[in-house]
Amino acid sequence: MAYVDCQTDDARLVLENVLDAEAAGAVIANHLRAESPRRDRRGRVTGVVLTDTETGATFEAAARVVLSATGPFTDTFLTDGRGHRLRPTLGVHLVFDAARVPHEGRALVLRSPRDNRLFFVLPAAARTVIGTTDTDWPSPRPPRIDDDIRARGEDVAYLLEAANHAFPSLSLTPDDVVSTYAALRPLLATNAHTPSETSREHEIARAADGLLVIAGGKLTTLRRMGEEAIDRVVEMLLAAGLERPIAPCTTPDRPLPGGGPPAALADAGLPPDVTGRLSAAYGSRADTVVALARSSPELAHRIDPELPYLRAEIVHAARAEHAREVADVLRRRVPLYRDARDQGLAAAEDVATMLGRELGWAPARRERSLVDYRAAVERSRRWRAELGATGS
Repeated sequence: MAYVDCQTDDARLVLENVLDAEAAGAVIANHLRAESPRRDRRGRVTGVVLTDTETGATFEAAARVVLSATGPFTDTFLTDGRGHRLRPTLGVHLVFDAARVPHEGRALVLRSPRDNRLFFVLPAAARTVIGTTDTDWPSPRPPRIDDDIRARGEDVAYLLEAANHAFPSLSLTPDDVVSTYAALRPLLATNAHTPSETSREHEIARAADGLLVIAGGKLTTLRRMGEEAIDRVVEMLLAAGLERPIAPCTTPDRPLPGGGPPAALADAGLPPDVTGRLSAAYGSRADTVVALARSSPELAHRIDPELPYLRAEIVHAARAEHAREVADVLRRRVPLYRDARDQGLAAAEDVATMLGRELGWAPARRERSLVDYRAAVERSRRWRAELGATGS
């Protein structure tokens, strides 16, 4: 049986929403961390306490309305003692060479022999992704942004067992895993017995202190969630005395920045796998990256010889997509962290040099960004020791 569904690059989808907000007049500030609500003497929320993670500086931002859209970290951000709103669950994926786990451009929906949970085999160009898990966050306290959110040995064992049950002829081992990635689902706390039974719906609530909170939800309803949340913000602003007119919401009809007619790349002079990647990742904005690649032979080279990612994308990430760190580029814009056999470690030096030129980094700043990226790669590989696996 076959059915039609959609597949997306989640990090790039988030980025396209950020760029669209910027185009609509929002001020974008990458690597500012929201620490807690700012309150007046009566306990009313009047802004947010922020930390600039690049400099360590902490400061306050005042606002007439504060909307908490802090995902799986909602309970950590809210310090009002009203209990847990969420039941965060961990989702883990394994990445394989597509030559080792062929996908032929199709996604497969399968079931684990251990607990009958659904899992997926997904095409990702030169790679194949297998996942996901759905397990409760193990700590009794809510997760924090700096927690160790990653694949564990038991997660990898579970997915390898499921994959080998589905494809016994492959005899997959831990050494076949190119990389892993993991994240938390911000599920609403309910009385469901298992994570898989827990609702993926969302809720929007205004607290007595004036803070507006959106919690729960899932990727497929993100635009409806955004529309509903901003409609509530507008209601609060109007109730507080805002007098200027506010245009009707255009979300249902507004394409994201790369969502217009696809750029014509047939005459770009680039290999088909590269043009396919640029078209899929940037959509109607792909010609901007192609123009950069044409501006310099250096920028037309691949970052990794095996993969269809261009060095021009590094410059584009810094100039047009708010990249501020090596990890911003290699994890969230040009995903060598996921796809490269060394997870981008060999390319990281070059990426840091190019970012440093674009952003005016001092040597110490460049080194810090490199150290942080290497640490992220090392952290993502800790499952190997937990599983007793060998290999890089």
